[in-house]
Order: sequence, then structure tokens, then C-alpha cells
Amino acid sequence: MLSLKNVTVGYDRHPIIHHVNLSVEKGQMVAIIGPNGGGKSTLLRSILNELVPMEGAIENSFKKTGYIPQLFNVNHSFPVSVGFFVSSALIKQVGLFKTVNKKLINEALSAVKLEGFKNKYLSTLSGGQFQRAQFARIYLQKPDLLLLDEPFSAIDQKTSQELINLLKQWNNEGKTIITVMHDLNMVREHFPYTVALAKEVIACGETDKVLTEEVILNTFSLNMAINPKAEICHRKSAEDCHTK
Repeated sequence: MLSLKNVTVGYDRHPIIHHVNLSVEKGQMVAIIGPNGGGKSTLLRSILNELVPMEGAIENSFKKTGYIPQLFNVNHSFPVSVGFFVSSALIKQVGLFKTVNKKLINEALSAVKLEGFKNKYLSTLSGGQFQRAQFARIYLQKPDLLLLDEPFSAIDQKTSQELINLLKQWNNEGKTIITVMHDLNMVREHFPYTVALAKEVIACGETDKVLTEEVILNTFSLNMAINPKAEICHRKSAEDCHTK
């Protein structure tokens, strides 16, 4: 359902990720791990078509893709209500000047335990509450493929557990979920499949086979600094990496 074939994304001759061959099947719940600067966010943005590959191709046959960016990359100081923020997820479907059914909004807020927050301003929310609001937007969108970039960073343990439970519920309903993660213990406990990424795919497959001492060491010990004297990145042969 999602296939990356020899995908290289970067600027000039400096790839952020290079020669990525990766396949994710419908209904899988996949964690992406790797060092800062290793290309995890770039990979998600490439799947979203926000970044055009320098080389290779991405095939995404999912009908609808949802995305939750890193918490610190989102400005939630806008003077709008939580209800408006959540309902804005459906603007493309209902139109700019039409309102979303109140029952749907209340249902989405209830799913993330934000009952009673509909009329509160975004700026009054804590980080964890705002993350719940982002999950409520996804609840309304009902995507087939869900991409999340470190959704549990900088939020409390209770909120993290409740949101991971919601992800697992959506996965049980058939949604495919790809999540950038930094907590390897959470990965081991909740994600059946893992991709280790450090500018290129180091390993992928069943989590217990990927999160070995050797793979973790190789993944997090690579030098992420850009070499200004590096040669132009040329195509190389690489085997497809399947998550299963």
C-alpha cells in the first residue's frame, strides 16, 4: 500500500535521506527510530508529498493520509477555540463557510477526553491538551494512513498512555500507522514493526528483530553532520526493506 523505491531527498548534492527502499502494508503499526538529523521527519514529509525526491519514487495507494507534526513545530497561540481548531480538519470537505456537525465535534473531543474544552482558546491549553486536540482533528478526518512525528514528546505519561491506546484502537480498526518515536521502551511495548533510519534504512522488520544491540548501536552512532566536501550522491543498489 506504501512503497518507497530508491528514494533520495535532500538539497543540492547533500541528501537528508538517501536510497531508501521501504514497503509498508495496510494495517501495520510501524515505529521509525533514529538519531536527531537522521531524516525521520523528512521521510514523513516525503510521503506527504511536501518534499519532492531528488531520485526514486513513492507510491501511496491509501485514499486519505492524516498527519500530526512535532508538537514544538505547531503554534497554538492563535485566538481560536478548540472546537474551531478541531472542526477545521474538515474544511476541505464541507467548505470554508459551512459548519461541521456539532455532534461530530463533541464525539471527537470525547474520544480524546477533552469534553468541556470546545469553547476554550487554544492558547490556554497545556502541551498534552493541545496534542489531544490534534488527535481529535485526526478522529474527524478518518484517514486510512496516519503519520505522526514524535507525538508523545513533552507530554505527561497519562496522556501518552491514553493516546497510544487510541492509536492501537485505530490500528485494530484497520488504519495503518507510521510514528516517529524516540522512546525505545514504548516502541518495544506497542509497535509490532520498526524501521531504524539514519539517513538510510539501517534495518526494518519485526520490532524484536530490529531493536537489537547491534542495530541500535549502528543507528545512533552514525555521524549526522553534513560534509561540505562530499561527493555527489550516486545511485546504489539496495534491497527492498519490508516491515513484515
